Amino acid sequence: MRSEYYHRFTGGVVGALLLALCATDARGMENNMLDAIRRVQPGPHPYLFFQAGDLPELRAKMTVSPTREMWERIRSYADRLIAEPFAPPEGAAYVRFTREAAGQIRGLALAYVLGGDERHADRAIQEVEWLLGREAWVENPPRRDRKPGYAPDRVTATSGYAVAQVYDMLYDRLTPEQRQRIRQAVLEKSIKPIVNRGGSDASTYWLKWYTGNWADAAYGEIGVAAMAFLGEEPGAADIVAFAAENVQRALEAACRDGGWGEGLLYYSVAWGTPTYFLHRLRKLTHGEVDLTDHPFLKNTHLFPLYFLMPGRATYARIGNCSTGPPHSAHLLAILAAEYQNAHAQWLANLGVGNLAPAQWIAGYTRYDRNLEAKPPLDLPKAKLFRGVNWAAFRSGWDNPDDVFFTFKGGHGNWDHIHGDFNSFTLNAYGAELLVD
Repeated sequence: MRSEYYHRFTGGVVGALLLALCATDARGMENNMLDAIRRVQPGPHPYLFFQAGDLPELRAKMTVSPTREMWERIRSYADRLIAEPFAPPEGAAYVRFTREAAGQIRGLALAYVLGGDERHADRAIQEVEWLLGREAWVENPPRRDRKPGYAPDRVTATSGYAVAQVYDMLYDRLTPEQRQRIRQAVLEKSIKPIVNRGGSDASTYWLKWYTGNWADAAYGEIGVAAMAFLGEEPGAADIVAFAAENVQRALEAACRDGGWGEGLLYYSVAWGTPTYFLHRLRKLTHGEVDLTDHPFLKNTHLFPLYFLMPGRATYARIGNCSTGPPHSAHLLAILAAEYQNAHAQWLANLGVGNLAPAQWIAGYTRYDRNLEAKPPLDLPKAKLFRGVNWAAFRSGWDNPDDVFFTFKGGHGNWDHIHGDFNSFTLNAYGAELLVD
């Protein structure tokens, strides 16, 4: 699918006009995929991560581990937020606060859906209204050495993704006028900057860097955001198709054995949302658009599994990595549920109770509490990930005192790669003996 796109946007007011946000000339786009997406009838909101009929099961998860622990974190987080008046920073400081706000509104909305406290919904809507009034959804102010105005960045996509999730979950709590303004803001402040400037100037080169987490996550996020508007905004299907083709390019750049050259920290940033996006796209199109049968997606749970340190609290600290299972648990929960993978479920269980707010919706809603977890005792004790030339060797899987050796080879065509090629680490008897 190495087609060429010719995108143009017409300005103007979203609503009466076809937000030709992608008034995409579909030349070069796979017509079958686009036609299938245009035929999608998603039904009433919510439908992005769950439907109204799923609520009994979601609430049942509040009473059993490990999702019970996640629910307790969600509720206490939302309660802390509503305990104080909403007071966003003023002036230039608001720019960096945009990332934080994108996490807060999701936590508040999910807390309302699960617990029914209307104060959580009211505060989520209040913070969404604040975001709607911002000039741009970015994390960084303009730089003098770049084009005038705000260049889109990761927060541009993340903010639209977050607002669209609140739109979907709190649809019945929003007025028609609020819904229209939310759609306009997401399209104009999030999706349009990503699609319109993708790779078109030096400040957005990252949108064509498919071995970097920014591009892959951004396309997954605008894809899910556009899904929230299917049947409501005529250009939404075109955006979903645009995002799907770019996520497929990321799959083509990924390693078929599941490795990811940025390391374990940015691996989950890169693939959490795109993985969910592709599986949801398959379901909404009733299998007509299915990009999920890919070796990377089926094998990639092995990457964090093999680099899990014997104490099971962290991953091997090589490359850009200083994290552990909680950071990747939302991705592993998706992989486990979608592929019914018991090893992925085992690793997800180590971290799903401690997910960060931005990962709660995917982690909580996609976690399959009926899937039995299986420890990796039946797997080989050594593995080479040939795509990145990283290797892990261990004396066993179940003892904190096991000997654990990692070797990092690789090449430089990755973001966050670090220049530590041919480095290695050694853990033994509960101690880090050789560190990167």
